[in-house]
Amino acid sequence: MVYKIDTTDNRDPGCPCFGDQPLFGLDQFNFYVSTNEFSILGPQFNGAQIYVLDKAALVHNTKVNYVHFGNLNIGGTIAASVQPAINHGDVNAEYFLNSLDPNGTFDNRLGVWAMTGRDRVGKGGVPNLSSVVITSETYGLPPSAQSPHNELINTDDDRMQQVQFINGQLWSSLTTAITIPGDTQIRSAAAWFEISPHLKGNVIGGANVTNQGYVDMLGTYLMYPVIQASPDGTVVMTMSLSAAQVYPSAVYTVMPSGKTGFGAVQVAAAGVYRVREYACLPKFGGLCRWGDYSAAVIDPSNNGKTIWMATEYIPGPGYTHTNWGTRVMEIQA
Repeated sequence: MVYKIDTTDNRDPGCPCFGDQPLFGLDQFNFYVSTNEFSILGPQFNGAQIYVLDKAALVHNTKVNYVHFGNLNIGGTIAASVQPAINHGDVNAEYFLNSLDPNGTFDNRLGVWAMTGRDRVGKGGVPNLSSVVITSETYGLPPSAQSPHNELINTDDDRMQQVQFINGQLWSSLTTAITIPGDTQIRSAAAWFEISPHLKGNVIGGANVTNQGYVDMLGTYLMYPVIQASPDGTVVMTMSLSAAQVYPSAVYTVMPSGKTGFGAVQVAAAGVYRVREYACLPKFGGLCRWGDYSAAVIDPSNNGKTIWMATEYIPGPGYTHTNWGTRVMEIQA
């Protein structure tokens, strides 16, 4: 069965619009899709849109009730890239995270969102959506990543990446600029967060950062990190790596249960070729386009002891125009 959501949204300025970079999450009630809304005809950016779809109807191939939330603002600015959480088991709310860096410089705030009354969607009703701003470690717009042959890879920005909610904690990460002691220039790295949210009635009452940190490497660029915690407390992260003498590669790192920081970055698949020229055309600003994705998920068939991860690298010459590759990894937690 194929389902479609009309995102043209003629209610908003500049529309008809399109929903860019769809993000997804799910819980026991619904399937959540968040997009960034851009005008098809003009320059308007209308911010994040959240679509909530009744999961039971999707499973049973029946008419699907859904709710659309738009005009989202937080921290005095328009909300963007609001990442819904992927949940494991029954939860008391659907949570979302987004970074707050409206000027594209540096910031130390995160947006935490909660949706309650989620069972209303399947009955044709509207759930509650609330948000709060919390303080975190500093993060900022990452620099472009060096790669061999003097090519620069686009690391995009410091938007929030995939969000997981497990054992009462939200886990997420993003690409950040970082100054590493002893290094000669600013690099891109991973900033990660463990956040404990709590409700006050049917709205979010607050949240606090339980743990946070950076994963970086001297003389090296890390980009598009995603994080996944297992039920036993082991946490893994995967991302892409590049450097002046290292082709774009797939890497990962592990935080063992009971520890508060990640170990050394391990190479899962070494890149073996340069980025194809088509991805570095002037229309991309002279930067080599990177596909801005990684992913991680628990394997439910193994009681949460297996985590599957995927990220980008360059496996070889590939096609004539592009040669991005995806490395899929299995980690035993």
